[in-house]
Amino acid sequence: MVASQTPDCLPGATPVLFGNLRSTYTIVDRQATTVLSNPYARLDTVILFQFELRLGGAVTWPGASRLLRIK
Repeated sequence: MVASQTPDCLPGATPVLFGNLRSTYTIVDRQATTVLSNPYARLDTVILFQFELRLGGAVTWPGASRLLRIK
């Protein structure tokens, strides 16, 4: 998977992560998705909806993955 946030492949950089990513990082759904209609942004025939979802995450086992350093 290529992401724009990863560093370039230059000497000393760590652009490659390999290992068990499911054990390394945990994502938590903190709140169910809520849907609200926005009464202030209504147009004549259009109703706008606002969706909210709270997520959190943290590294739970750093030893499950390794970063590859470019020489």
